[in-house]
Amino acid sequence: MSALGRLQTFVTLREIFRLGNMLCCRLRMLSAMSGRSSVKSRVLREQIMKYESGDTIRAGDLVTIDDKYEGQVVASMDTSEYLPGYQDWAYLRTGIMVVTDFAGLVHYTSETTDKLLPKVCGSGRDRLE
Repeated sequence: MSALGRLQTFVTLREIFRLGNMLCCRLRMLSAMSGRSSVKSRVLREQIMKYESGDTIRAGDLVTIDDKYEGQVVASMDTSEYLPGYQDWAYLRTGIMVVTDFAGLVHYTSETTDKLLPKVCGSGRDRLE
């Protein structure tokens, strides 16, 4: 093999090695990013809106707000449940949307201080499907 042929082989092998290292670095970066997103999704799961009883608040639930107002949960971004026509609120990513009798449509999150209770009628939790 000539000197030129050996040089071309060396350059080609060097380029392959460099590209391999770049690919390895990118794979490690993607792996690290996916690890962070699973942590984020776990944190979001822990912040799902719940009643004081521990039950998850779901779309369709009828609720009492601060013991004096009423409303209906029309969207739960936490559980990805939406009544027809309310899917557009998914961009909020967390919390619930409630149509209230005092202010119309209200967005509640886990940091909301208003007291939400399921409205109970007859045999248990009232829910419209």
